[in-house]
Amino acid sequence: MLPFPSLPWFELARFRRNRLSMAALVAVAIVPLFYGVLYVWANWNPTGNLDRVHAAVVNLDQPVTTTNASTGKKQVVPLGRSLAGKLTGDKSKKNFDWELTDAHDAAIGLANGDYGAVVTIPKNFSAAATSTGGTDGTKAQQARLDVSTNDAQNYLVGTIARSVGSAATDTLNAQVTGTYLDNVYISTSDLHTQMGQAAAGATTLSNGTGPLASGASTAHNGVLKLVSGLDQLKAGTSALPSQTSQLSQGAQQVSSGADRLAAGTSQLSSGLKQLQQGTASLPSDSRKLAAGAAQVSSGAAKLATGAGSLSSKIGDLSTGASDLSDGAKSLATKLNDYSSSVTGLSANCAAAGASADYCAKLAKVAAAGAPLGDGAAELSNKAAELSGGATKLGAGATKLSTKAAQLSAGAKKLHSGAAQLAAKAPQLKAGIAKSAMGAATINTHEHTLATGSAKVAAGNAQLASKTPALSSGIASAASGADQLSTGTAKLATGAKKLDDGATKLSTGLAEGAKKIPSYTPEERQTLSKVAATPVLSDIQRVNAVVGNGAGLAPYFMSLALWVGAMAIYMLLRALSVRALASTASSWRVAASGLIPGAVLSIIQAVLLVAVLEFVVGVDAVRLPLLVMFAVLVALTFTAVNQALIATFGGVGRFIALIFVSLQLSSAGGTYPIATAPAFFQAVHVILPMSYAVQGMRDCIAGGGSGVGPEVMVLLVWLVFGFLVTVIAAQRQRTWSIYRLHATSVV
Repeated sequence: MLPFPSLPWFELARFRRNRLSMAALVAVAIVPLFYGVLYVWANWNPTGNLDRVHAAVVNLDQPVTTTNASTGKKQVVPLGRSLAGKLTGDKSKKNFDWELTDAHDAAIGLANGDYGAVVTIPKNFSAAATSTGGTDGTKAQQARLDVSTNDAQNYLVGTIARSVGSAATDTLNAQVTGTYLDNVYISTSDLHTQMGQAAAGATTLSNGTGPLASGASTAHNGVLKLVSGLDQLKAGTSALPSQTSQLSQGAQQVSSGADRLAAGTSQLSSGLKQLQQGTASLPSDSRKLAAGAAQVSSGAAKLATGAGSLSSKIGDLSTGASDLSDGAKSLATKLNDYSSSVTGLSANCAAAGASADYCAKLAKVAAAGAPLGDGAAELSNKAAELSGGATKLGAGATKLSTKAAQLSAGAKKLHSGAAQLAAKAPQLKAGIAKSAMGAATINTHEHTLATGSAKVAAGNAQLASKTPALSSGIASAASGADQLSTGTAKLATGAKKLDDGATKLSTGLAEGAKKIPSYTPEERQTLSKVAATPVLSDIQRVNAVVGNGAGLAPYFMSLALWVGAMAIYMLLRALSVRALASTASSWRVAASGLIPGAVLSIIQAVLLVAVLEFVVGVDAVRLPLLVMFAVLVALTFTAVNQALIATFGGVGRFIALIFVSLQLSSAGGTYPIATAPAFFQAVHVILPMSYAVQGMRDCIAGGGSGVGPEVMVLLVWLVFGFLVTVIAAQRQRTWSIYRLHATSVV
């Protein structure tokens, strides 16, 4: 019986015969390096060398001109040129080697593989991207970017190209959105300022509408008083035409009487002169004188009575004319004030919001007011002249009455002293001379009275001619005042509503201005930046590895160790014929076939980890654990491959090839297993490579709960493979008729 340690040695001793056999043994030991190292190295950092992939940019965009919201200046926006510049100007290794070309060249290059991707910027790119800044929101549209790839050349290049295009589009979107939001915030600030100005204007309007309402109410009250005064004036002047007619007739009578009085006094003066000349015959004519004196006394008494009555009437006339002058002057003043007020109201009628019909009527009233004032002023002047003439006439009449009384007394004395006239002729002569002088004086005043009476008559005539126009004007003024009263009432009501509305408008605008924010340029820049990109992805890779190759290393290492195990049993025998022929137990026979392969698999695992760590640069976080776990994976894969070949012979190698394909599909080495079909998800939890990949990930990247579960599953597969090999060894040590027949060897 051969000792157990010698059985594995016999299998390895076969390769000492020549150098070629030893080289084959060494080649098997480094087989995993070709798979593991080359795969990891080839996929180490594909996205870090994208600058070696040629791509094309076709810029068909036509720049547009927009207006800056803050400055109002025109500016050209060439977004297509900007995007093309971003793509072609980025010379980092993580960006394609973009080339600016035309559509024809891009299409040819994409078809034959010269370009991995083509980005076409359409004609309306800038117009669409800036359409959000217009006043018509219905015309806003999204800008589109065409990214073309050719999956017949490379699928992943197309995926990466779309990602690069999306990143560039996102950057441009943030830029366009930031510009748009900055304009929005500028508009908000301008609106805040304008709302504040509107609120200040509304406050000023409110401050003005208060006095306007008060003034409109006062004007209405004044108009009511004007209406009342005009009604009284109309009633008082209704009898004025007949009174002025009577006054004119009386003045004409006074003038006629004054003329006759002047003629009489003229004759008296002439007679006194003749009397003075004829004093020589006075004694003889004394009886005649006595009779004439009686007549003179009677006529003088009547003259004194008439002159007194005339003086009283002229005094009444003077008082009435004076009152008429004062009233006409007051009327002229009020009419002028009324005309000015109505003219002012007419000028502001349309601005106050009154109707056009009302404004037209008010304009007619304003036009009719001026003639009324002129007529009243002229009436006042004529009445003043009448009053002056009547005063003078009254003074003359008074003097006439006095002189007439004196004449009557003298006539009485003349009558009583006619007898003494002859004796006192010299004294009579002197008295007659004095009488002649008095008569001359009376004659002079009679002419003045006649002149004054004529003026009074003329003034009365003019007054009578103006009175109908005055009466008609007062009637029109009264009617217009009624309409004005109605309009001012509406004006007062409207002014009050306007005041209330202006107050509410001022309050509302002030509150609205407070609610509208205003931003400084720094605040606008910050808000535009935040609102344009409100969410930033802070991507943190927990237990990050150094690169894409390090991330795929567990997958490629597992594949390499499986291929290494397959290569071991292409060179070694799963069960040694010498061991099978010995008297050793079946488990010792199985172990004698496993130990040489285990030694080689350990060498494979250690070499693979060492080269990846120190040459390629995987930089495992748990390097010692990775070495031990890789050795366990290699031993497990070796035991499984030994079991397949020991059980099925040459067919077992084919089964191992199929088995590794199934494991690679279900290991989840590239994409998460959750993305695979349900079948692969089901076998994932059974096959050993799934646990080999996950355990190596934990060793390289760190983290996790350790490799305990993975070690347990791999040990189960290791023991299971060894037990299958033991069973196969036991079966091969039993000869049958079937085994005695020659079989084809694969």
